[in-house]
Amino acid sequence: MERALVEVAPDDDGWTIRIAGYAIARELDMITAIQEASRFARQRHVATGRPTGVRVRSTAGDEMVVGACG
Repeated sequence: MERALVEVAPDDDGWTIRIAGYAIARELDMITAIQEASRFARQRHVATGRPTGVRVRSTAGDEMVVGACG
């Protein structure tokens, strides 16, 4: 089963959290954005049983998965 990823990326005014391409939170600091994205990923995993994770894109454009559930 494919992992559903919550994405965290830098934006003009801070960091943005996206799920399925839709911004659900904006103007966060990086640590808060990663913490909130992890919470969303856990909630989604519990609700759906699908594996989830958090993908963070750095200011340099590199991407890494920093958390996984299931």
